[in-house]
Amino acid sequence: MIKAKTALGAMASVQTGDGLQLREKRNRGLWQIDAWASSDESVRDKLVTSSGMRITGERGAAVAHGEERLLWAGPARYWWITARSNVTPAEFAAGLQSKEGCVIDMGHSRSVISLKGSAAQAVLQSGIAVDLEASVFKPGQIIASGLTHHTPINLHRLDDEHFELYVYRSYAQHTLEWLLEVAKPYGVDWDARG
Repeated sequence: MIKAKTALGAMASVQTGDGLQLREKRNRGLWQIDAWASSDESVRDKLVTSSGMRITGERGAAVAHGEERLLWAGPARYWWITARSNVTPAEFAAGLQSKEGCVIDMGHSRSVISLKGSAAQAVLQSGIAVDLEASVFKPGQIIASGLTHHTPINLHRLDDEHFELYVYRSYAQHTLEWLLEVAKPYGVDWDARG
């Protein structure tokens, strides 16, 4: 079996500060569930049965249970993030008929960077043209945006000081280097040669 490698090799040399901890979330599965508009509600009901999490079809909806996530990714589109990359929602996929929708394995398409601490929002806000104040972008929501106006990302806010950034693997190293540079005033240090 081929073992997946991280796109974030520089992560090993990161020294985090008191106000910000950065880390890569590895060994997670990512499954995209696309429902047809007419079956969106029934597909969400099946997701509850399989994942144990209930999500609404509203823009920005997100549910977290431990390391598992169920995220809104667009109209009638959801991401199911599993705790281990070798876990497949086979029961769910087997019960989904083609007239209801489809399931796509996207586990190797994204890198996930966790930002946690009192400086996490400030670091992200310096590159995202969306108001990240907790009263606007509430814990338990996800947004699709651009980091520094050109890198497409999905940002999930778990609580006031904890975010998960989903970025295409091909942009992961660039995104990490940008985050680390912006985070230096908050006590994060790194060696680009690492």
